[in-house]
Amino acid sequence: MEFSDNMQNYTKDDAVNELCELEVNLIEKADKLLKAKNFDGVAGLLVLIDNEIYETEREARRLRLEGNLDVNVYKTLMDGYHSLSEKIVGRASKYGLWDQVKSVYSFHRYQMLQQRRSE
Repeated sequence: MEFSDNMQNYTKDDAVNELCELEVNLIEKADKLLKAKNFDGVAGLLVLIDNEIYETEREARRLRLEGNLDVNVYKTLMDGYHSLSEKIVGRASKYGLWDQVKSVYSFHRYQMLQQRRSE
């Protein structure tokens, strides 16, 4: 699938297609990591999604200030990222590993926030 070259031409359909591809890949990875009891890897996936949320919010602020924000695209991306995180958390819970993943995730999230503050 090809996505629009210019963010101004990026449509809600582009966002949905991107999210579907991302979900397939990350859920598959999460399942493999959970089966291997790789808490750090699963936490890393959640941090990856957090980074996408952060970058999307940043880009949305820029586009809004320029008067070019497509709210439908923004809402679709944000809802999709949050839904994907919830699915990974649900899978970790199903495997009985959420407490361990949450502990590592909290640590990684703290490190990420500290790094952003120092930039």
